[in-house]
Amino acid sequence: MDLSRCAALRGGAGYGRPYEANGGNMVIKVNGKDVSASAGLTVDGLIDNRFERGKIVVALNRAVLPDTLWPGTALNEGDALEIFTLFGGG
Repeated sequence: MDLSRCAALRGGAGYGRPYEANGGNMVIKVNGKDVSASAGLTVDGLIDNRFERGKIVVALNRAVLPDTLWPGTALNEGDALEIFTLFGGG
């Protein structure tokens, strides 16, 4: 899935902005792209209102992170997140 056009990663209209294209307090990678984020941002805060819960998997620094841990997992400078969308097919 090409997320480069995803409004959530661009901070598009209608999506609150817990991270910014410029001026954040730290730099993290989201799906291979550098983004500036506010200190204290959690995985849950990044995901909130951007993706359909239950249909995504998040890997933090190459390890799958259970959704039950998203609210309490703060992101740090240099963290790398990969967000995978699940879909059926056949």
